[in-house]
Amino acid sequence: MKAIILSAGMGTRVGNATSATPKCLLDLLGTNILEIQVDQLKKLGIDEIYVIGGHCAHKIVNKDIKMITNNSYKTTNMFFSLMCARNYLDDDVIISYGDIIYFSDILQSLINHPRRDVVVADIDWKDYWLERYGKLTCDLESFKIVDDRIASIGDTENNADRIDARYLGLMKFSKNTMSHMKDFYDSNVSKDSFSRIKNMYLTDIIQYLITDKDLLITVQKIRRGWCEIDTSEDYNYAQKFFENNYNKIIDDNIS
Repeated sequence: MKAIILSAGMGTRVGNATSATPKCLLDLLGTNILEIQVDQLKKLGIDEIYVIGGHCAHKIVNKDIKMITNNSYKTTNMFFSLMCARNYLDDDVIISYGDIIYFSDILQSLINHPRRDVVVADIDWKDYWLERYGKLTCDLESFKIVDDRIASIGDTENNADRIDARYLGLMKFSKNTMSHMKDFYDSNVSKDSFSRIKNMYLTDIIQYLITDKDLLITVQKIRRGWCEIDTSEDYNYAQKFFENNYNKIIDDNIS
């Protein structure tokens, strides 16, 4: 099993903290998101780790990673970044966004999950949203679960009560599923529809796999234990979250 960490974005909403550094390198008590994720992966036996960089990619230096640069990071989105590593997607793979922090046991459960196509989702996300925004009316997207599998994901949604869980940006896909993604990319990359490829989120390709390929993608349900950094307020929250949950994130007992 391999791991891909997606860290190409500019992180403009975080402000000055990311003007000259990638979000994955934001300082957290002397470490950073990238070091935390790499440490978690290695403790769980995953040593082949690729990082897709873009904004200030030359600053992403870590002896335990293989670096790949998305040179079109200013005009592309997550799926295009993932496909920058397409030549290495020949095995089951853990995919993580480079701006999230999560408890180590969440990653351990994902790796050990008996299903090979699994997306982590928080079913207690509303409490986090109220802490984060003070309301449940912003940054919403659909996530419908039927029989522990994703039925729909990634559409604009205005009613929090119609959302079953919150997508984190942490998942596991089989070699076969990655082949479907690569085939989709290859069949569209030289066509007029390439603009669609450039703008696709990972939720878009997941929805494609569900609807067009009839794949069953399981949901690993969690209850909190994570945070993401999209804004300067998120960064302040993440620093407190990391300090308060250090032993659950940096778990020296996992193996």
